[in-house]
Amino acid sequence: MKRIIESQVEVTDEQLEDILSSALSGMTYWADDAYCPRTKNQPAPDLMLSETLTHGYKLKIHDAEEDKWRELTLTKFLKGLSLARMFDYDDYDSLDAERVVQLALFGKVIYA
Repeated sequence: MKRIIESQVEVTDEQLEDILSSALSGMTYWADDAYCPRTKNQPAPDLMLSETLTHGYKLKIHDAEEDKWRELTLTKFLKGLSLARMFDYDDYDSLDAERVVQLALFGKVIYA
């Protein structure tokens, strides 16, 4: 019989921004562009890309392998973190962080 154990981890906006910043530098082998789109007749915010999610905006990421734009939201990013088993919030690299984005966008790691 299998049992499911859920745990909660508290993360700050700064930690989320740091993870996303690392991910953006680690995913250049499959994603070649990213931007924060305009919202409801307003220009894109003057934020670093890594800050967009924590400020309530979406991030568009171009999947160069499939030539398709993907949309990353804070909800998806948090889901990706929850799927990243054993993610070490104190000791990760850009590839660890990039896997979080893949889990957020695809539900699994498809680019290695």
